Parts: sequence; C-alpha cells; structure tokens
Amino acid sequence: MLDINLSATSLVITMIVTSTLGCTTDRSDVTPHASTADAGAREPDAAETPIEASDMRDEVFDSGAVTCVGLFGRPNENTGVDDTLCSPTCGCTRSERPWTPPEYSPELIDSLRQWELAEAPTLLGKDPYREPDAAPSRAGYCGVIDLGDMKYRLETFEDESTAIAAGAKITHAGACAACSTLADLATYIEHPDLTEPVRQCGVDTISTGVDANITCLEELGFTRACAEIWAYNTQNTRAECLVDCVRLLGDPYLTEDGQLNACLACDEQKSGPIFKAYAGRTRRNSGLPTAICRPCDGVYPAEHHRY
Repeated sequence: MLDINLSATSLVITMIVTSTLGCTTDRSDVTPHASTADAGAREPDAAETPIEASDMRDEVFDSGAVTCVGLFGRPNENTGVDDTLCSPTCGCTRSERPWTPPEYSPELIDSLRQWELAEAPTLLGKDPYREPDAAPSRAGYCGVIDLGDMKYRLETFEDESTAIAAGAKITHAGACAACSTLADLATYIEHPDLTEPVRQCGVDTISTGVDANITCLEELGFTRACAEIWAYNTQNTRAECLVDCVRLLGDPYLTEDGQLNACLACDEQKSGPIFKAYAGRTRRNSGLPTAICRPCDGVYPAEHHRY
C-alpha cells in the first residue's frame, strides 16, 4: 500500500514540476539556482554519469545578440516572490528601453489557432529520455513563413538576419520542433501558469498511463506532438525527482531570493535539456512571462502579433 501511495503522490507532484517547461518546465536555458547549473544532456542512467555544468549554459540562441537582466515572469500566489523581484519586463541591450512583451487578446489567441501548418511535426512515438544521444540540435531560430490563405510552414534558420531575409517571422529562439506551432503558442499564451491543468491531467490518468496523459494534454490545447514531449518529460521527472518533490509539495516555486525550489531545480536538471531539444518552443524562448520567474538572460524578446 505504501508503494502504491508513493507512486500516486509522485505523479501528482510531477504534474506540478512540469508546469515550469518549458524554459522547459517551461524551461530557462540559464538557471538562477546553483543546483541546476549541471543540467546538461542526460545520459541513459543519470545516477551513473554526472551532468556537466557547462552543458546547461549552452543556450538555444546567440546570447551575444540579446543581453537581458532581471527576473522575468508574472508572479501569482504560487510564485514565492512578488513584482518587486520579478516582472514581465527585461532590460535588454537590443532596445533603448526595457523590453516588455505585449498583452495578447483572446481574439489573437483564437486567430493563432486558425492558421494551418503545412507539414506537422513528426510524432515521437517513444520516450526520448531513453535515447538522449539522439536528441536534435537546439541551435538557430524558428521562423514562420506565410504561405497565404492562413497556411504556414516552419523553418529553422542559422541566424536572425537569414530568417528575416527569407521573409520569415521569428516565433522563438532555437530550432523548430514539436511545440513550435502557432497552435501550441496559443496554448502557452492562454495558460501563463500551467500547474493546475497539467497536474489535473496527471491525476486523471494515474492508472491509465502515458497515452492517456498525452490525450489529456491535447485537450488543454497542445498539438499531439507537443503533448507527447510534455508527457514524457513528466514521466522522467517523476522517476528522477520524487524525494525533493515530496518534501516540497505545496511550497512556492521560488525561494525568497528568486531561486528555483529544489523540486523544480531537479526537473530543470534531469528533464530540461531533452525537453528543450524536442519541444523547440518554450515560453521563455518565445518571450512569454509565466508564474515561474526566471532570469532575463534566458528570455528571447519575440512578439506574436505580426503573423
């Protein structure tokens, strides 16, 4: 009975953890917490091979092009810090003034879902955490190319100038992947804190497995491919971070000085790199503030009212 209770508890906790993704967690490519600094590419058995600190700071975009300072997010009652430490504004070198993402209306969210992707991302079909060496490159910039009649395609460009020259609109930093679609962007904008809905998917599918969890995530608005990587991320974090997450169940996302709590830090380290590689889009590399405030130097100042 104890084992059954722990399994159920761990899955519920994992749902809390996954709300961070994405920059993954929503996941940030630069972490404020010392214990997340070694979140590089995960070996098949993380317990056997330590993760090198330098890998965690392999950002998905050219940090020399955009330098931002501060904590970026939109604090709520679960965050653990207030707007004196975290706000949806970053001081970025690209702009003469601090950069703040625009507010996106329900009408814009609906319009994003009206776009038709010419070629959908390939479905995973299996757990990518079992083959970490096969993870795709995260380098580049993901651009939306308008094909007319509300149809578009996604293309990864080496740099911003190449994307602009090709007539693309950059939708996020990093290579295009499973969550790069405009439909997934709409879901990210619609849910600035994914904790409760993602947690509920985990609760509802405790006894029915990962496929049921994927279906539940699709019902939140994620495309099938994006829901897959979220579900496998959840499964991996459950396996890797149970102890810290049980201990911190119900605690704020951040400590008083703005660091990730140990549960979210474990998720970032153990699950973040693979998630980012297969998801492509995260909220921070898309310029979207969330309730998990993270350093501005992991934020790409994308704006989404131009498609």
